[in-house]
Amino acid sequence: MKLVLYETKYEADFLSLKVQKESEKFIESQKDTLKAYHEMAYDIAWKIYLFQLEDEFVGYLMVGLNSMGDLFLDRFLMDYRYEKKGYGRLFFKLFKDTISSDYPGVADLFLSVNVKNERAIRFYEQQGFVKTNYLDGNDPIYQLKIKKCV
Repeated sequence: MKLVLYETKYEADFLSLKVQKESEKFIESQKDTLKAYHEMAYDIAWKIYLFQLEDEFVGYLMVGLNSMGDLFLDRFLMDYRYEKKGYGRLFFKLFKDTISSDYPGVADLFLSVNVKNERAIRFYEQQGFVKTNYLDGNDPIYQLKIKKCV
């Protein structure tokens, strides 16, 4: 298993990823993800990391640095056929291990999660994210320490 940076040659595979029906209300479509990626939504240069298991893409995440140098995880999706099998944890760890090389100097990873998405909240807390006192609209912002302050 490995991380692969998104390129247009992977678009068909990327667009074919599907979530469980009950998760659709919590995550933007891949078409919306590509639109944000190409249009640099929020003035952020986004990167999409595809999760490859053997010869198949099974999920992705999208991250970007804001103008203050904060790294935000904006989207995380595992294809429904690979959910609840531990792959999400494995791929998240793989991504976390690449942050220091892909984003040197970044100490924290932030994300916001829909307050009603209890499953995602549990997942992120299990990965070490801690709820902050900040909100993104109505949704709480979580923080993960990547590097310890010296």
